[in-house]
Amino acid sequence: MKKLLYFTFIAVMLFLCSPVANATPLLFSPSNLGYPDISFDNSGTLTYDSASDTLTLLATDLQIQYSPSSGEGMGSFPLNYASMNMTLLVDNTGEMVATGTMIEQVQAGSLTLQGNVYNAGDILLQGDITAFGWQNSNISVDQFTFWVENLSGALVTDGIWPTILTGVYVAPETNVIPAGVGFTGDWNIDWKEGKAKGDKAPVPEPATMLLLGSGLIGLAGYGRKRFMKKG
Repeated sequence: MKKLLYFTFIAVMLFLCSPVANATPLLFSPSNLGYPDISFDNSGTLTYDSASDTLTLLATDLQIQYSPSSGEGMGSFPLNYASMNMTLLVDNTGEMVATGTMIEQVQAGSLTLQGNVYNAGDILLQGDITAFGWQNSNISVDQFTFWVENLSGALVTDGIWPTILTGVYVAPETNVIPAGVGFTGDWNIDWKEGKAKGDKAPVPEPATMLLLGSGLIGLAGYGRKRFMKKG
């Protein structure tokens, strides 16, 4: 068993260190995300500015799941809703070059989650983006993953969200922005993609994930069951 774990670890490390055409290894699969889970559905937009190396994500929250069978909606746009904004620097090779920021905030009206009321301007979650991965080759939908650490905000204070490592998974549909250029794996040009779906949830620690095997590198597909459907 020890030998199996040893060779699995070596194989994963070799894969991570080897060049991959038009892609950098994803940090995790969406199937590795835990709970609670905040999701958005077709509301996300990813934008990259090659002159400043700035990658941004803006998305409106759909719901929060506390377990596979329980959850709550997170308002309805435009009267009562929260949104997530992520900003980081990515160079022309697709590598993150500085710690980014993630902030989730009530933008309008008020939200009630587990009996707690949050009003416009309240910060639900915020943290530092410390790692970034993406995949564009041999798949029909581009995929992006982020690790967020040093979490704080009202959901942490109220015990709804843990302070452990959180992962964000984003899968935008390509070439949907009018008059825009979709992502082709080229970080030397400006691009923009919309109708992005995604999840934000706790993930295992990096060392634990390496021991899980090479299955962490390939995606299991965007198929998490939702407690509530978009109304």
